[in-house]
Amino acid sequence: MSDTEGVPQESFVGTIRIAFTDVSEISATITMDRLAEICAEHLDEDDSVVVSQVVPFSTPTSPEEVLNVLKRARNALIRSRLQPAYDIARELDMQIWQIDPTLLGQYDYSRMPDFTTRIFINKEDPNE
Repeated sequence: MSDTEGVPQESFVGTIRIAFTDVSEISATITMDRLAEICAEHLDEDDSVVVSQVVPFSTPTSPEEVLNVLKRARNALIRSRLQPAYDIARELDMQIWQIDPTLLGQYDYSRMPDFTTRIFINKEDPNE
């Protein structure tokens, strides 16, 4: 929201993390939608508020679920085709190697070129 007509404006994205209790995930989603409406009232007409995620805070995460999230993140970083992102993906893959109980021994440096080929050429989503 701005009171300065004619002054060039920049675009911004703000993140708000709201922790609250509610009776169910459906009710929590409704609460977040209401909060988004209240936030939108304080913005210009062409600005927007989007609720991107409503998740239970106390849900335990299994090690397998964590590994799956890390693997999806690694694949997304590779897909970006940016060298710094690829370097981060390699570091992340090394961490996956360390915490995945099915992967033993020294890190296999041939994994990343293999993943890159599978993602871009074979259109796969590697999950190892």
